Amino acid sequence: MKRSSRPGNPAFVSARHQRKWYSQEAFAEAYERVAREEGVGVSISPRQVRRWESARPPWPHPDARRVLTAMFGLPLETLGFSAPYDLDSVERAALAPSGARAATREEGDEWRNLLDDIPERLGQLIRLEMNAISLRSYETLMIPGLLQSPTYALSAIQMRNPTIQSSAAYERVRIRMQRSERLMRSGRPASFIVSEAAFYQPIGGLAVLADQMGHLLTLVSEHPQVSVQVLPLDAAYVVPSPRLLLEVSPGRTVAWLEQLTGSVLVESPDDVMSFRAVFERLSTTALPCVATLERIDERRRELCTAVEVAAHRVGVLPPTRTTTTASRSRPWVPPSE
Repeated sequence: MKRSSRPGNPAFVSARHQRKWYSQEAFAEAYERVAREEGVGVSISPRQVRRWESARPPWPHPDARRVLTAMFGLPLETLGFSAPYDLDSVERAALAPSGARAATREEGDEWRNLLDDIPERLGQLIRLEMNAISLRSYETLMIPGLLQSPTYALSAIQMRNPTIQSSAAYERVRIRMQRSERLMRSGRPASFIVSEAAFYQPIGGLAVLADQMGHLLTLVSEHPQVSVQVLPLDAAYVVPSPRLLLEVSPGRTVAWLEQLTGSVLVESPDDVMSFRAVFERLSTTALPCVATLERIDERRRELCTAVEVAAHRVGVLPPTRTTTTASRSRPWVPPSE
């Protein structure tokens, strides 16, 4: 019986041909070149390209997703890939009560049980968050974890720990979404300062980043106790590392510093006072909240346009279509001060 020569993943093959990588070997060479430009020390063989062009292409690991996004400028789903998880169900599981147990136990009991099954340093941070009266966060290259969408969170978790098992990564997403929802429900004041560089770091790809921008706008619109300020790229005052301040009781504040292989809890009043002074200066340097939200929405619309233009380029959308995602989406209207 003659084997069909039709590719199992025509979307990927079509996108490759449109960029004049007519053979799998040529694509592998281009991939290696782009990987070097992206600072990713990974190469692929034509055999790996064949896997991606099969009927059921495997979901690429974080470094490969970064390179493929740089090469095509498209969401991976547009190239025929399917994520090995259901993001809708991840989000529902994160935000909904956890089955019958939630009906019979108080929220505190549920969280205490959760803390038994996670790494100690994450458990310590969650305990601090549970007791905090207020919190202030400064982030440099990522959207803060408590403000992340499920898709962005998964990409960030896998990027920071490329060896993490998929099941563990999905569990971290679930926990992160629960922490976020708990903060939003609590009504406690939370202030976030984010470097504008995070708006241009395409963690998970441009489509994921666009969705994250929309998620930010929704959270701040629906929860007035949450404020977000962006530190512009040309800000005269910057701090090189992220940090978190938590007011754990009246008159007592601690600082939490996240590092690659561990975390540091700072409790010395003198040191904490220095961190508070840093936050005050960052806050006065950053854009006001309303101007920040306008900047977020502007970036969201830029990303939506870029994603749709890229999709047109490979013929995924009808060429006669004239409206872009950005033009269909009504611009966000800032609240009156």
